[in-house]
This record gives sequence, structure tokens and C-alpha cells, in this order.
Amino acid sequence: MSALTQIKNTQRASRRELHAGIKESASWHARFKHSAYIFAGGIDFDLTEGDLLAVFAQYGELVDVDMARCRDTGKPRGFAFLAYEDQRSTVLAVDNLNGGKVAGRMIRVEHVDNYKKLKAELAGEVYIEESTGGPSDNAQQAQEPPAAAFPAHSAGAGAAGPLPGPPPRFPRDLPGPPARPSHPSSQPPAAEPWAQPGSIFALLEEAKREKAAKGAAASVVPDPKPAGDRKHKGDRKERKERKEKKAKKVGLQAVQR
Repeated sequence: MSALTQIKNTQRASRRELHAGIKESASWHARFKHSAYIFAGGIDFDLTEGDLLAVFAQYGELVDVDMARCRDTGKPRGFAFLAYEDQRSTVLAVDNLNGGKVAGRMIRVEHVDNYKKLKAELAGEVYIEESTGGPSDNAQQAQEPPAAAFPAHSAGAGAAGPLPGPPPRFPRDLPGPPARPSHPSSQPPAAEPWAQPGSIFALLEEAKREKAAKGAAASVVPDPKPAGDRKHKGDRKERKERKEKKAKKVGLQAVQR
């Protein structure tokens, strides 16, 4: 989907919510209430971080301006990530600056669900999610067997006979991973407010399905000459040749007489 189509879909969803009087908690913006970052694309290559600060600071105090630059040349790549101190400022920036013109170019402003993941994807890097424990702690836990694997021995038992050898490196009697808890109710969870019909995500899915249907229809090319037409054409040619041969034969017979 092109950037212009995404801009129009976002603007259409925002206008529909404004006319319908939908509350902030039920808006499609509520899906990104955990993230204070926004994405700005289509930026002029001559703009700097200070220029972006002057433009986007109209809707709140910025705490981070991360403009993407080429690693080799250091020149801007035309997009940036910006973070607001108040997450509600991202809603104002998306609704007012998405589709607007800055330095003569139309920019695209969207919410960012996961800033580090999106930044790594655009940079062509592999994103690794952060875990609660560090890699060294996880490695140590994997190498050390549980305390139950070492049987306790008293001093008398040690004097009576030699101690048993160390436990196997990977004992088979270790407990497996805990089972995942099932859903408390058999009924499926209710749809989120931003996934309701008419939201920006429903419009995006509908646009994708229409595009896929058009591509499938365009891939089927009808045969301009069906088999029946080609067969009839061959029959007409054969009849014409037979008529010409018969006319020549009649002409020869007339000459001989």
C-alpha cells in the first residue's frame, strides 16, 4: 500500500470518529496509548533535527528526536522518530500533521507500536526482544542442575562408602515447562474498539483484500481466439482450397474439349 493511500485512510478514520463523537477510550488511537513515539516519513532531505523540533513541538514537549541517517555518508534518509513527554500529544500530531506539507513535501505521521523493533527493521537489522533476565543469568540457569538432583549425604554415610558421581548433565527426570493456562471462559474475547468496522485497521484490511482481488483478476488473461474460432477458420480455408482446385479442374476439362 502506498504512503498516500495510508494517509487518506488515516484521515478518513479520524474524520469519521470526529463526526460520530467517539470517546477517547474507544478511539483507534487508544491502541497506541502505551507508546509516546510517532513516525514521520517523507521529510525533505535538507531539514535537520532542529527543524523537526520546531514543527512537531506545536503539539507537545518533545523528549527525543531520532532522525535516520545513512551510516556511510551521514545524510538524512527522509524519515525520523519523535517522542513526546505526554503520550496524548501523539494523537494531536497524527491528526493534525498527517498529510500536511512541510518544506513543500507531504509528510506521513503515524503512531509507533514498538519503536526499537520498527527502527531495527527499517535499518535492515535483526530485532531481539529484551527479556527480564540477562543472557548470563539464563546461561547459568541452563548449566546448573536443580538442587534435587544432588542427594544429601551425612558424614556417616560418607564414611561408609564412596559418594556417588555427579548427576548427568541433562537429567531426564527434570520437570518440563509449565502448561499454559487456558482461557478463563470458553467464549471468544470481545473485539477491541479500534478493530470495529469503519476503523483505520478495518479500512486497511479492506484495501488489501481489494488489491489482492484485482491482482488475481488481472493475472487471468482470456484467450483472444477460442479453439472453436480457430477450427472454423481452418474449415473455411480448406473449403476455399477445394473450390479453387475444382475450378482449375473444370477449366482444364473445358480446354481439352
